[in-house]
Amino acid sequence: SFERAMAGQITPAPNLADTSFASIPSSCYQSLAVSHGVEVDWSALGVDGGRRSRQPRGGESEARLSLDQFLNRSGKKYASGLSSPLTAWHCCSRLSAYLAWGHISLRTVVRATAKRQAELRAKRKSSDDHEQE
Repeated sequence: SFERAMAGQITPAPNLADTSFASIPSSCYQSLAVSHGVEVDWSALGVDGGRRSRQPRGGESEARLSLDQFLNRSGKKYASGLSSPLTAWHCCSRLSAYLAWGHISLRTVVRATAKRQAELRAKRKSSDDHEQE
């Protein structure tokens, strides 16, 4: 039962030095610190982009900042960059954790997206009108 499973001792996470990473050379992971908020040197693993934060920072203001960044900058390349592990980091919304943990609501995302779409359509229409003159 659940109660019996929870009564047992919790096994700690394995130490990187004790873990087998299949075909990844040990030089790539031995120096990586894997704890909350610590930066990982992704270039040591052959991933372009240098240092990236392992985890997003929590809170509604950070969630809204990520949404704004996606709608106004990184989302421009979403369709073409999503499928590549080299570009996906910069093209995705990075909103999954914020949505999953309730830092931002789906309603907020949908409304902001609709508003941004309307702005872009109006801008495109204005641009088209000026070209026809």
